[in-house]
Amino acid sequence: MPVFAATAPLSRAQMRRRWIAASVIVTAGLGYAIWAAIDCSHTAFGYAASYSFAAVFMVGCVFVVIGLPLMIYWRTRSTGAAFISTGVATYLVFLGCIGILKKLDKVAWVHEPPEQSFGPDQQASLIIYYRPGTTDRQIEDFVEHKLEGYPSKLHDGTDLPEFVTEYLGLLPSQANGFDGSALTFRHGAHGAAVDSFVAMVQSDPRVARVFRDTPPDAIHLPKAEQAPLPPAPKSK
Repeated sequence: MPVFAATAPLSRAQMRRRWIAASVIVTAGLGYAIWAAIDCSHTAFGYAASYSFAAVFMVGCVFVVIGLPLMIYWRTRSTGAAFISTGVATYLVFLGCIGILKKLDKVAWVHEPPEQSFGPDQQASLIIYYRPGTTDRQIEDFVEHKLEGYPSKLHDGTDLPEFVTEYLGLLPSQANGFDGSALTFRHGAHGAAVDSFVAMVQSDPRVARVFRDTPPDAIHLPKAEQAPLPPAPKSK
C-alpha cells in the first residue's frame, strides 16, 4: 500500500470528501476564534482575559499537533494541511478580532480601573467587627462561605458578590480590639442584592458590630462598647 503518494488520480468522490473535511475543520477553528474573541472582550479584568489568549493559543497548537502526523499518509495529507493551517489561522484571527474590537472600543478590560491600595485609612462601604472569642478558623469559614459564597463570573467556584470591589482583613489594632473585615462596594451599588448581603452579615452570630461608609481608622468606640461581649450561642 503506497503511503507517500497515490497510485492513481483522485476520484471526484475522494476530492469531495477532502473538501468537506477541510471546510469543516476551517469553519470550526475560525468560528471558535471569533467566538473566543467576543467572549474575551466581555471580560472585565485583564488578568482574566489573559486566560482566553492562552486557551486559544493552546487550541491552535492542538490543531497543529493533530495535523502533523496526518501529513505523512497521502489519503489524509489534505486533512493534515487543513488542521495545521487552521491551527495557525485560529490564533491570528483571534488576535485580529481583538484588535478590531479594541478599535471599536468594545473590549471591557481595556477600561479596567488601575489597581489602588486599600488600607484602614480609606473609606469602606462595610466594616465588620467579629464577636470576641470567635476563632481564626470561624472567621475564615465566615469569609469563605458567607462573604465569598457567591457564584463567580471570572472562574469556577465562588467569590465575593460582583458589587464588592475590595476586601481587607482588619487586625485588632485597626478595629478597636476586634478582629474585623472591611469591604468596598462598586460606586453606585445599591438595591435588593446589597441590602440582602448586609442583612446576612448582620444576622450572623459571629458578627458583633457592622459599620457603613466610613474608614476603619475613623471608628472610635467608647470604652464601654469595647468591653468583650458574651459569646455567641452555640448552634445545636
